[in-house]
Amino acid sequence: MSYPEQLVHRVEEGVAVFSRYPIVEHSYILLPRDAEDTNDFHQRICLRVRVLLPSSNSSFLDVFVTHLSLSAQAQERSVVAIWKFMRRFALQGVPGLLMGDLNAEPSHRAIQYALLRQGLKITCYLLFDARFLHGKIALEGGVRVHGLRDLWLERHPEPTSEGDFGYTFPASPQPIKRIDFIFSSNPNEIQARADPKSTAPSVALETVDIIRHEHSSLLMSDHHGLVARVKVL
Repeated sequence: MSYPEQLVHRVEEGVAVFSRYPIVEHSYILLPRDAEDTNDFHQRICLRVRVLLPSSNSSFLDVFVTHLSLSAQAQERSVVAIWKFMRRFALQGVPGLLMGDLNAEPSHRAIQYALLRQGLKITCYLLFDARFLHGKIALEGGVRVHGLRDLWLERHPEPTSEGDFGYTFPASPQPIKRIDFIFSSNPNEIQARADPKSTAPSVALETVDIIRHEHSSLLMSDHHGLVARVKVL
């Protein structure tokens, strides 16, 4: 539901998931917002849907989608909230995918929070670097991510210069940033501290690619598309 800006003093923004398979449940969280931050004007959310997969053992996949704020401080608060949200369902033994426009490049701390054990050495050239989503630093009194994988880096190197394959924004005239991501969550790694013998299903990546728009005066989006094919094993 969206309310007039005059009543709630913010602009609400929604995200959606379309699925060819049945969605059996859904939930969402409101991401933290600072009304005094002019770059944190929209009320952002993280939406989760649980999809019933077409298999004989009734397996599920949780799909999380979000669109992070332009504010670095808001991004940092948001990824902590998203990780806690994802972890809650991973502890139920359900693998997940987190995807969206995170408005942060891999050298930003928000992205580091979702990337884990990639062996990356990324130079921090902005205050908001990515070590958090990579699981390399803790925030908010010791919160640290584990069990997430950046699917792009599972198959491709990190783009480092203009024209490299992997950038998604802007769609025109030339993408120069990688700010759209798909992460997988592995319940076995996330559960390992509580149950080292966990044998929950996991996400296996088959392919990941960029869908580029043809150069035109009319584009479907200001971003190129990121697409991954996965299996739940």
